[in-house]
Amino acid sequence: MTGRPKSLLGICGAVFIAVGFIEVAGSLALKAKYPPTKQDIPLTPGQYVPLVETGKGVPPLMHGEYVNILFNAGAREPSMYAPGEMVNEPLNADYLALKDFRIENYPSGKISQYVSEVQIFSPFTNAMHNASISVNHPLIWRDWWIYQMSYDPSVEKRTILMAVRDQWLPLAAAGGVFLVLGSLLFGLTSFFPRPSALSAESPFEEQTALEERSPIPGIICGLLAVSVPIFIIGRSMLRPDPMPALRSPLMAPHVASYAASYVVLLFATFGVGKRWMPFGWFLMTLGLVLGALWGKICWGDFWQYDPKEMWSLATWSVYAAYFALRRFRVPEVVLRYAGGVSIILTLTWVNFSKFFTGLHSYA
Repeated sequence: MTGRPKSLLGICGAVFIAVGFIEVAGSLALKAKYPPTKQDIPLTPGQYVPLVETGKGVPPLMHGEYVNILFNAGAREPSMYAPGEMVNEPLNADYLALKDFRIENYPSGKISQYVSEVQIFSPFTNAMHNASISVNHPLIWRDWWIYQMSYDPSVEKRTILMAVRDQWLPLAAAGGVFLVLGSLLFGLTSFFPRPSALSAESPFEEQTALEERSPIPGIICGLLAVSVPIFIIGRSMLRPDPMPALRSPLMAPHVASYAASYVVLLFATFGVGKRWMPFGWFLMTLGLVLGALWGKICWGDFWQYDPKEMWSLATWSVYAAYFALRRFRVPEVVLRYAGGVSIILTLTWVNFSKFFTGLHSYA
């Protein structure tokens, strides 16, 4: 009685995952061919930049040939808000001005946050919008994302912002939603009873059941999977003075999803609770997508080709191949253990090796 809904969930989940993967991969390919607009903006209080539409006689700043908006950065007087002072400026633009910049510190003296107080003035509506931009809190204005990146210590109160206009973001976001929903549907198949020998999912289902009588290796690896992420969290999220990039509400669910998935999948590597592997993979997918979302909010892009990002994707892909080929004895065993080895390497080498330096060097 449980076979039909389980199969239906698995099929629907696989379709959603395939669609999501195609959308995300397609957005990355399009971004490589037609890069989004990105511009670093160094500003001191009283300076502003127009967000200039191309056309109407305004020459574009070209990154390839597909950019249709540019930043014409430069120092101006704060009187930008007086209409008479703007006659020599492009009139088909919104303006971003810096009011103030400050660095916040912990009691220990370490930097806790960079904060830029800005105003956006729109000549179209004669309206003015006040906002704060800080690490993990970008300003979203129309189709621009404006990030607090750093500061220039050689100039008093000089902030360094970055503006990004990513025309492929909706496609990538839709792909992320499909990946999470598809892996969730697929993961729900774990809650159905294990099929009997007569309706086994593979010819060797009965043989692999014998492995579940020896849980000790899986328990040891499971404890390893729990202890290492807790150590990483203790070093970063739970420390009294984490760096600004780690001060995000996505930190806990991102790390927790990965940690839980490692526990489930490492147990299953040694035959303990193999029926929960689809749910473990859902947790891994959730951690991957949450990390991509966090990257977009913090760094300006959901995928940076960082070494640890690529390793996580490779581990995820090993398990994707496992589920596609698990009806066959040799690929099932090889991929199951390959996935377990990838996780163990993640916990014991990738997270600590200097070889995997990059944006994740703090974790």
